[in-house]
Amino acid sequence: MIRLVLVDDQELVRDGIALLLGRNDDMEVVGVGSNGHDAIRLVRELNPDVVLMDVRMPGLDGLSAARRVLAERPQTRVLVLRPSPTTSTWRRRCGWVPADSSSRTRPERP
Repeated sequence: MIRLVLVDDQELVRDGIALLLGRNDDMEVVGVGSNGHDAIRLVRELNPDVVLMDVRMPGLDGLSAARRVLAERPQTRVLVLRPSPTTSTWRRRCGWVPADSSSRTRPERP
């Protein structure tokens, strides 16, 4: 059984994902939260196998929370939901830059 913590600031999204995951016999949603601080607290309390969280949340965002979770519990797998693979904010925060600023090609590592 995979123990999962789900963190998203939008209740409708959080509930929908929890409902879908709850239909899987191999997964159990053991905790839900609405921000990065909740994610860290829930990981400490529940020791899940996986954390699924949104990248954009109030307070502590998903990327910052993921870094902290992995620093404290490297065995925990973290999956981060993001708005779009072409979002410039996402690329900047991950340290990726476009290969050519005038094109929309795959980014290259700096």
